[in-house]
Amino acid sequence: MDTKTRAPLHTPLCDLLGIRYPICQAGMAFVARSSLAAAVSAAGGLGVIAAAHGTPEHLREEIRRVRDLTDQPFGVDVLFATIRTVGEAFPGRFIAGLGVSHPPLVEARGEVYERPLAMMRRYLEDLSAVKHYSPPPAEPPLVVLAALRPKMVALAATHADGAHPYFVPAEHTARARAILGPGKLLAPELAVVLETDPTEARRRARQHTSGFYLQAPNYVENLRWLGFGDDDFDDGGSDALVDAVVAWGNEDAIAAHIREHLDAGVNHVCIQPVTEMQPMVDGLDTGAMEVLRRLADAVCQL
Repeated sequence: MDTKTRAPLHTPLCDLLGIRYPICQAGMAFVARSSLAAAVSAAGGLGVIAAAHGTPEHLREEIRRVRDLTDQPFGVDVLFATIRTVGEAFPGRFIAGLGVSHPPLVEARGEVYERPLAMMRRYLEDLSAVKHYSPPPAEPPLVVLAALRPKMVALAATHADGAHPYFVPAEHTARARAILGPGKLLAPELAVVLETDPTEARRRARQHTSGFYLQAPNYVENLRWLGFGDDDFDDGGSDALVDAVVAWGNEDAIAAHIREHLDAGVNHVCIQPVTEMQPMVDGLDTGAMEVLRRLADAVCQL
């Protein structure tokens, strides 16, 4: 880089990457596409394409588009190295969760949702085949799959360290443990509503179930596998469905629901407080921490 044209803010990173400003754009999923990366690079920073989603063919096309739009340096955010790097930075505290997403979310980005099991298997095999030239970490990070149905759970047993199911009742936990076997991590999510009045508790729970989850085919088909039918999916879910996937009541009642998962074979239950706040609409749910504080004593006794 010509020193006469250096930007006021210039660091060794600029010389290393051949950029004008020491600004590296984050490889944000769904956002960091070729148009954004090219614009950042053309403006003097380092544009970065997100590579965690889509096929290899899609990534090649994104790289070609950036090259057509600018002759400046750019990067590709590859998840392979990220898992190991974060794991080394936080040994014993980082678990990488991988999932195949859902048809509506994938199709909204103009992609085709197909063969999710084969795609995940190929991704995991590619992940394990990556060669690292640095010393191996003392404690390799765990990789778990967002697995719901039997084949994906089985893949979590053979190609990963376990499963992190979402929006599932304790019956799913028992079936998943039987497929995973005893040596794999099983850590389902459980939504909780700290409310003792049944009508109010279920009303609040349906704010959680009715938005996306009962419209997403992956969740619905998983619930069908567990014995729920069409009538259970209407109007935010039947009482039976809501009571199965959302723990509600006082602290002891919620602890008892968590105990059902523990007895069915989980290693850990990931508690998700559901309050009047809707984070995607209202912003930060400040009431969630209060729910967790109130549950702490009962949960720690499990």
